[in-house]
Amino acid sequence: MLSSSKEIIMKSDSLMVTETDVNGNICYANSEFCKASGYSVDELIDQPNSIVRHEDTPSVIFKLMWERISGGNSFYAFVKNKTKDGGHFWIKVFVTPVVKNGRVQKYASYDIAIEDESSLANVEKLYSMLLDYERSHSESECLTFFKNYMADRNLSYGNLVVRLTQGKQISNKSSLSIDVNSYYDDHVIYRTHVIRQVDLKMEDITVTKPCCCRFGKWLNSVKGENYTRHDEWRNVSSAHDSVHSKLQQYVDVAKSGSNESQLNSLIDSIEIDTHTVFDTLQHVIDEYED
Repeated sequence: MLSSSKEIIMKSDSLMVTETDVNGNICYANSEFCKASGYSVDELIDQPNSIVRHEDTPSVIFKLMWERISGGNSFYAFVKNKTKDGGHFWIKVFVTPVVKNGRVQKYASYDIAIEDESSLANVEKLYSMLLDYERSHSESECLTFFKNYMADRNLSYGNLVVRLTQGKQISNKSSLSIDVNSYYDDHVIYRTHVIRQVDLKMEDITVTKPCCCRFGKWLNSVKGENYTRHDEWRNVSSAHDSVHSKLQQYVDVAKSGSNESQLNSLIDSIEIDTHTVFDTLQHVIDEYED
């Protein structure tokens, strides 16, 4: 949970500029940065940049930043800074090395306000998760965790910042790269297998639990992911439950010796529900990536 303090609202056209030496000590700050932070230039010069660091910005963000910029690369990040009087202001920073004669001489940071509320909400959610992890893990473990977090979502850090800037959710890549057709084919095969078991008059045919099939197991594994909050996700789940419920009806009706037309009607209904499952799933994925 992020802490609460007075937020400083900056003008959208404000550009805050700071420069630090290779050790991270401030050697320049423009008037906009001083105004936002509440410090005078004299109070900032020769102070470590951490003088404005807010505890709600995870350490791993700075760890990743130093890893990138010390290697000569630029770095975008979302940062919550602390003001002199204990308030805070959110900014998107662009940090770049200043190179002279082939060597990094200092680092320049150009900062702008985060205006979009949905972007900020997504940043806060991500940072809250990272802070929770940091409370019980070492610095190196946190960096590995964050890198794996991005890899699992098929994102570079730059891509992650872009999605957050646009107010978009960050999803596990299993949703974005899921092969819907493959799961549909699996379900057709599963249905055929159940019908085959009925034809062979096998006992104890279990079909009512959605996790009996590969897709059902996947549905259980992604509970809590951001994309499952989509308004139509419930239709994916309910239609899948309906498929299994009607498969059980098919088993029960077949065992009772009912006529062929009733069985065929159930198969047709199961087919419709199966298409509903995977057509809706594809729609959710398409909308989520927009």
